Amino acid sequence: MATIDKFIGTATANIGKVAGVAAASIGLIMGVTYPHAAVATATYGYYIGGYTGGPTATVDRLTYATSTVNASTTYNLSQARWGMAGVSDKVTYGYTCGGNTGTFVVTTDQMTFSTSASAARTTANVTQARGDGVSGVSDGSLYGYALGGASGINASSAVTDMITFSAGTTAAKTTANLTQIKRDQATGISDMTNGYGYIAGGRSGSTVLSAVVDKVTFSTQATSANTSSLALSTDGCMGISDGIFTYGYWAGGRTPGATAVVHKIVFSTSTVSALTTPTLTRTRSMIGSSCSDGGASGYFSAGDDSVKSADKMVYATSTIAAQTTANSSISRRYTTGMSDFAV
Repeated sequence: MATIDKFIGTATANIGKVAGVAAASIGLIMGVTYPHAAVATATYGYYIGGYTGGPTATVDRLTYATSTVNASTTYNLSQARWGMAGVSDKVTYGYTCGGNTGTFVVTTDQMTFSTSASAARTTANVTQARGDGVSGVSDGSLYGYALGGASGINASSAVTDMITFSAGTTAAKTTANLTQIKRDQATGISDMTNGYGYIAGGRSGSTVLSAVVDKVTFSTQATSANTSSLALSTDGCMGISDGIFTYGYWAGGRTPGATAVVHKIVFSTSTVSALTTPTLTRTRSMIGSSCSDGGASGYFSAGDDSVKSADKMVYATSTIAAQTTANSSISRRYTTGMSDFAV
């Protein structure tokens, strides 16, 4: 039977809903098979840059089919740095935005997914030099967002920059600015089915932790405070989104002590809660790498100066276990992650 590749000019893999119906629930359109966007999964995930006692350019590539990691200089950033945002267009390119080299920078690198090679993309540089926990979310098709972060010693930012994927350019988007000035917020989580991105926790100044979850509405390119917050004021969490765009998860961070707690957001209601189980297999206090294959599993890696280990979450069973083959090649924190066919 024939299969629909595009619907009204948009690749079906990038469509969350058709006429208000979730893509994963559609069987046929006018008698033609509609391929569920949710079953298309990523090939590779990436652990990108970070702090290892100093900035690193190291990028690891995770092969989802085998849950194995390898490092290659081909993948590396153009500039060693930590605290960046990772944003994926879900098909062709990924962007690593801003960061800290010892000095806050505007640098953005563009990764070409077909080759896993990164290069500086000056037209996509962020508009304000910042790092130490910039969050990234993506609508998976048109735009990505780099939100907040540190702009100086004990100075935080609410600034949001928007990347136009078709042009590889970045501009400030004031309507999408965070509702609080903060840094070290969690890795962003994207929900393409309902059209939102979520940024959780963080801190202002040097000590004040936040439980606030901000919500980016992709259709209006505007940010507002979500009505449901983290159960614990937390900074430094890692975030992933499941493959059927039902749930998102934030794990680890500091409350202010290091934690292994996992928070869950239900996309249909935007409600957040702390789970009793599962938890990470160890505490991870400060923004390790997190990435999702967009179908079956997500990964949390590193997150402290002496930590390389990785945990794997299986979405179908809501379980987390150590996955040694997916360990980071180096111990690091203030890193970021992304995938080539998931957000």
